Amino acid sequence: MKKITTFLILGICFIGLNSSSCHDDDNVPSHLKIINRSNSDIYVGVSSSYPDTALSHIEVIPFYKGNKTQKIEAGDTMSVRTIILAEDNITQMFFFDANVIEREPWDSIVSHYIVLERKEITESDLKMSNWIIAYP
Repeated sequence: MKKITTFLILGICFIGLNSSSCHDDDNVPSHLKIINRSNSDIYVGVSSSYPDTALSHIEVIPFYKGNKTQKIEAGDTMSVRTIILAEDNITQMFFFDANVIEREPWDSIVSHYIVLERKEITESDLKMSNWIIAYP
């Protein structure tokens, strides 16, 4: 039997997933927290394409058509749903400067790799951090 690991994704309602796909095991919460500890607003993007770190693989493009659901204001916290994916998955979380995301075309951000930080996250990492991810 395959080991099931947890995967997180932002904008879950925009990719057609519903709550029935969420993990209901007592060991895995249905949500985790992303904390913006910086003094600036940020956007968050998630990719499951590891080891490929290209921004073109981000599942939900930050600020696509003005959508601000992935924006976390300075000092604020976002709750993110967790869903199930395949065995031994490493999820990548990308943090972007909100000012850059809101004024630059996405193609330019991708081609110049304009990222504040990229984190590799596993289920083990999430358990150790009590299901909290902090930037920076």
